[in-house]
Amino acid sequence: TWLGAKCNSRREIIGINRARLNLTGTVPYEMGLLTKLVSLDLAQNQLKGTLDPLYTLGSAREIFVFDNQLTGTMTRDLENCKALSKFMAGTNQLTGELPPLQMSNLGEYY
Repeated sequence: TWLGAKCNSRREIIGINRARLNLTGTVPYEMGLLTKLVSLDLAQNQLKGTLDPLYTLGSAREIFVFDNQLTGTMTRDLENCKALSKFMAGTNQLTGELPPLQMSNLGEYY
């Protein structure tokens, strides 16, 4: 078992909760390869870099990356996350605005 990971019956990772652990570094590219991931919580750490690895998480319903040190510009690539209903990325150094999303499920974001 991996601390903070939740798997389905097929042993695929569907949830990661690594919030408030003082994590440093960047969001790894490999995170975007977790095609079955439904929930990702990396909030309240010291992560740097961009959100780019997360733009391929098409099954993700919730992504929490608020209160880190993330940088970069919000892009339309977030539209690839079609299942997304909660997206929280506030308190970072992200620029731009949340792109105009065509996701009817998006209920909470900041």
